[in-house]
Amino acid sequence: MKFQDNFSETHLLFNVNVDFIIYDEQKQNNIECFQLVFPTFKDCYFDYKIQNFLYIINAPLQDITKNIKGISGIDSLFLLCKNLYAFPDANLFYYKVIQYSLNKFLPQLQYNDYNLQICGYTVTQELFDRIITLLLIAVGKKKLSELSIIDPAMKEAQDRINKIKKQKQNNVAGISSFNDSYMILTYEFHYTPEQILNMTMYCINTILKYTNKSINYKISLIGAGNGLSKKVHFITEKGK
Repeated sequence: MKFQDNFSETHLLFNVNVDFIIYDEQKQNNIECFQLVFPTFKDCYFDYKIQNFLYIINAPLQDITKNIKGISGIDSLFLLCKNLYAFPDANLFYYKVIQYSLNKFLPQLQYNDYNLQICGYTVTQELFDRIITLLLIAVGKKKLSELSIIDPAMKEAQDRINKIKKQKQNNVAGISSFNDSYMILTYEFHYTPEQILNMTMYCINTILKYTNKSINYKISLIGAGNGLSKKVHFITEKGK
């Protein structure tokens, strides 16, 4: 089985589902399609099960498995999920959190014969990892650039760089809390609460990066209108 998808940054900005196509190499002509649904701001902040799911898929695996009964020798999130589906009663809380969330983001996902399946095809480690990575990017827990990093050594080095950057930087655009973010989104960019609830966190973070440029644009526009300057610096211009 091979798969491909049409994921792009535009999917994150507009919160449009990603199409995945499964190609059956044995049958040669059998193509099945399913969609990945992205978490919204409302999911991330108001849905208890999804909040726990996002913690599980983002936390170090050893931090999760130490709290789960009867599971040993698990070296991937993929195997952890398969085990929870196989023995749900042993760890009912984790099972319900993962089943609920995966069914929301992958409505066609099923469990049969110790395998996660979509469209009758067994989900592979590669496909599962791709899906989890896209979910983490959508909620702002991974960088979009990490999709192109395949070599493990390069990925490890990039992870170290990202940690250093996080230690040196404050929140996006100097924003200290989501209260500040909400005020900027509503008063500076004029989004409604309903629109914000249905955005991805990736989209929200991207918009917030333009806060200072938006303010500078308005200042330069006023200056040009009053004859104090000749150039208007639009918010997408670099180095302004």
